[in-house]
Amino acid sequence: MVGIAAVAFVNLPTPFHGDQALWMVYTRQIDHGAALYSDLWDTKQPLIFYFFLMAGRLFGFDEVGVHILEALWLLGTAAVLFVTSRWYLRSMWARLAVPALAVGLYYIATGPLHQTQVEALSGLPIFLAMWFALSPPDAPEPTRWRRTWAGFFGSVAVLFKISFGPIVAAIWLAALVIELSRGSRGSRGRALGEFLIPIVAGAIVPIAIAAAYLSSIGSLDEAWAIALYVISVPGELAAASRRVQGSTLWFARKFAVVGELAAVAAVGFITKWRRGPMVIASLVWVVAGFITIILQNWWWQYHYLVILTPLAILAGVGVDLLIERAPRWLQLAFLGLALVTLAWSNGAAFAADVTRMAQHGFDPVVWGESYTPWAKAKPEADFLEERLQDEGSVYVFGDPLILHLTGNPYAISIHSWGAEVWTHDLWAEAYSQLVETIPDMIYVSTFYVPYISEHSPEIEQMLLERYVNQRSTAEGTWYVLSG
Repeated sequence: MVGIAAVAFVNLPTPFHGDQALWMVYTRQIDHGAALYSDLWDTKQPLIFYFFLMAGRLFGFDEVGVHILEALWLLGTAAVLFVTSRWYLRSMWARLAVPALAVGLYYIATGPLHQTQVEALSGLPIFLAMWFALSPPDAPEPTRWRRTWAGFFGSVAVLFKISFGPIVAAIWLAALVIELSRGSRGSRGRALGEFLIPIVAGAIVPIAIAAAYLSSIGSLDEAWAIALYVISVPGELAAASRRVQGSTLWFARKFAVVGELAAVAAVGFITKWRRGPMVIASLVWVVAGFITIILQNWWWQYHYLVILTPLAILAGVGVDLLIERAPRWLQLAFLGLALVTLAWSNGAAFAADVTRMAQHGFDPVVWGESYTPWAKAKPEADFLEERLQDEGSVYVFGDPLILHLTGNPYAISIHSWGAEVWTHDLWAEAYSQLVETIPDMIYVSTFYVPYISEHSPEIEQMLLERYVNQRSTAEGTWYVLSG
């Protein structure tokens, strides 16, 4: 745990990517009384915003504050994985490997794009939904309270991201099949009811709390409409298709050592050396998670983090099998292979982080300068701070990092991060709100220029008629209200 805490500490000043910057911009507005979904439109489920809000109020509304809470969350995940591993692992080395690979390697392998994404936080609630649904080895079937907790944590995972629902459901189905195959007492119908009713009861609790809260702030209808929007609107398939190869190769390279050891567990499963409930459920998690990644049609690198925890569990099983069954020379060969793989896949990047920390500490400017999106956003943020008066309003068609760096909110309720997949109605609503608000400054990144021209010529015309081009670079253009 000390080693995991150390690598987490090194990553505390990691700069935000656009997603995290957007959540921080929104979180500041929520902290000042704005209502999620009714005042602030976004497609994410609510828990990530309140995770950021808790981090802000406890540790500060900045990168370090958020990463402190993330570190505590993931250290808790590591502790849970270690404590529960005694159920299915015999060797202490194998038990230590599970949290080290699920959390320690995560910190070594990832960067601004990946950290604090919902996929990175999902390991804990999905694992607990699996753990409580499965039977402990010393009982013929899990007690009802275990299944109730399984439902509770499965619902928590869905409140982080709705697409985690099928993963949790697949794990529960696997747990049910395992229970039925063990010859549970009574009829199958009774066994089915005894399994599902507590799970459903537990799942209702977080959903009911979230629904009651959203209803109290007048956002329940909007939250439901956004959930339907997320389900019905696909990703930008053409762009994502070009991304899938790179993201898959990134995950395979960065977490190659996990894959090597998990492959040993797969051999153990095929040869019937190790086929316990945790192995079966983890394999189901990996398969269901991969299918979910594919069906999202986006294939960002961080999407693959949803299958890191089950792969780490399988890797722990692989270590256990090597210690238990492999000759000494094969154990040493795998150890050497693991060390070489770690050095090849993550050594240089992690060494750079450690060096930066040693030389510059927690200076976010120094850390940000090494990250291209931050370096591109900083000059735009500086220009905004120079030109915008204290009570002025601004809207950005581009990276939310610009607003995060200046502390400004969006002038309207709809942000533009992901406008390339907006529906016609969203473009129309954005135009309507811009006309009503008339921001003092509007930024249009070069990336979004063709999308505005194609989907909202009204916005393009408004910029030409009511605004003056004040600054143009290769990254984008600043428009200032004329007169």
